[in-house]
Amino acid sequence: MSILSKAAEKWINEPPPKTWLCSHLEEEGLEALFYESIPFEKKATRVFAWVGLPDGVTDKDSVPGVVLIHGGGGSAFSRWVKWWNKRGYAAIAMDCCGAMPLPNTGIIGNADWPRHQHSGPKGWGGWDQATWAPEDQWCYHAPAAVIKAHTLLASYPQVDSSRIGLTGISWGGYLTCMVAGIDPRFKVAAPVYGCGFITEGSEWTENGAINGLTNEQADFWKANFDPSQVLQQIKTPMFWLNGTNDFAYWPSAWQKSIDTVKGPSHLCMKVRWPHGHIPESEETPELESFLNTYLMEGRQLPYVSSPVINNNTISIQYDDAKHLHHANLVMTLDKCNWPEREWHTLSAQINIENNSITADLPNNCTAAYLNLITTGWLTVSSKIIIFTK
Repeated sequence: MSILSKAAEKWINEPPPKTWLCSHLEEEGLEALFYESIPFEKKATRVFAWVGLPDGVTDKDSVPGVVLIHGGGGSAFSRWVKWWNKRGYAAIAMDCCGAMPLPNTGIIGNADWPRHQHSGPKGWGGWDQATWAPEDQWCYHAPAAVIKAHTLLASYPQVDSSRIGLTGISWGGYLTCMVAGIDPRFKVAAPVYGCGFITEGSEWTENGAINGLTNEQADFWKANFDPSQVLQQIKTPMFWLNGTNDFAYWPSAWQKSIDTVKGPSHLCMKVRWPHGHIPESEETPELESFLNTYLMEGRQLPYVSSPVINNNTISIQYDDAKHLHHANLVMTLDKCNWPEREWHTLSAQINIENNSITADLPNNCTAAYLNLITTGWLTVSSKIIIFTK
């Protein structure tokens, strides 16, 4: 058992963290606060967060919630909380790196997000913290902040604690995978870009080693801080969203992560999809539909089977012909690093009689999958088949 798995057992059973209002920041309809987290270098720490509820919600209501984890270079984004509030969700977005989003700082202000006096460690990845005590490293603190965010959001009387989901972008997607594997309270989890098996296919690794770390340090990080160690514990439904040419989290590691979890997985792999804290990733209609499927009014996304290869064809089954618009084969012939591969989109054949989608595979194909496009222009993907020969 990893050190995070052991610690999570304690964090999950703790009462809601103590909170303090933040007088530095104000947003109409939102609450700016700090909440208590775990010690850093034996000193108490606090985490900044925005918390918001849908308009008009009272103590007699019971709405679903979502915990929002920012990515590298990001912070707690109020706009993200408001976006989910408008869709009927209570939401909390926290800064996982000991900072706070003061105006004219961070990505928008072209300056570092300012740190506060009760900060924990800086992010991301913790490569430069490998010689520190494990309990002081960012990869230990950030999951604690997420778990405590769940406990805090669940303590609001307007929130249904049994209907809280989790989503994160980039490094936030990495944390989504990690926390979903050590905190079973989350009803659903949706990593955007991020995944596990970082040492097997990502921007930060080469030939199985983590850049800048000794073999011993890399082995420790993988054993304790790579989501690959806890993915097999995930039984909650997952939604995986990524792009074919993502520079950070490569399709090989992404698909292996999906194959490792025990619960149902819904996939959305978009061709040459951009990476960042951008509307495409924060306001993804497929992700919203996924959360609605499990936390709101019922199923909205079709379900597709694992692809089957028969001679030179690839096929899947689907279960919602009513909302199917068209289908595509997405494939590559390249063998270079994943971010540099060229992907091609070809038409696939739909057989309404047996609810199947089939496509012919070109010769020398190195990877392929099928995309189902709904009448609402949502993309639902099959698993990626990676050909090793």
